Amino acid sequence: YISLLKDNDVEVNLKLDFSNAEGISDADFCIIFGNLFENAVISLNKQQLGHKFLHAECSVIADNFMILVENSCDDHYLRKKGIGQRSILAIANANHGTARFELNEHVYESSVMLRIKS
Repeated sequence: YISLLKDNDVEVNLKLDFSNAEGISDADFCIIFGNLFENAVISLNKQQLGHKFLHAECSVIADNFMILVENSCDDHYLRKKGIGQRSILAIANANHGTARFELNEHVYESSVMLRIKS
């Protein structure tokens, strides 16, 4: 997904740190990031005006693994909670966490918090 964006003049900024994420499965990470990046690519491909960007970061804060993905979009493009977002919510719930999806003035923000198992 990332190479598709860079090839289409989308500013991509990634700060991904998976160290200290014990107890969260690789499969869960693949499902979460696959869905978040796929949704961002769809949104960015539909964006007609303005600077296009994708910013993603993840890190451990206290006992939580935090994921934030922000991408530019046209305000009229609203996502329904499809299978991808429902999958992310299910993984968040299974890991005693939360997930939130919001549109704020040309920026779509997805945040996921997963409890790290000690």
